[in-house]
Amino acid sequence: MLVALVEDDPMINGVLAECLEDAGYRTETVQTAGEAFDLIERRKADLGLLITDIRIHSADNKTGWDVADFARRHIPGLPIIYMSGDSAFHRRTNGLPNSVFLTKPFRVSELLACLREVLNRGSKDDAA
Repeated sequence: MLVALVEDDPMINGVLAECLEDAGYRTETVQTAGEAFDLIERRKADLGLLITDIRIHSADNKTGWDVADFARRHIPGLPIIYMSGDSAFHRRTNGLPNSVFLTKPFRVSELLACLREVLNRGSKDDAA
């Protein structure tokens, strides 16, 4: 399973990717919505989880919401972890199936717990 990580801050992107890989997850990172769209199209057969910052800086004004919407159109039911430093965005994830919201800053243990939660929730839905 491949984890796609969309984070525009190179330092955060690198730290999170390293933590995910140390936990045993194959990870591919991108920094823009356009790169994320390309990654999703190229790797949709392998993609098992999307982690996206909501406020990614993009020349075309695309956000993490746009990336997640694109991913769900191409991979229905894809588990998604939304990240943001703005907790007001949490309300928008309510009702979005198979997704969780993680408020920055967070500990790596919190990210991994969210990852397990959303992946376990998806596998229970598949079994039903």
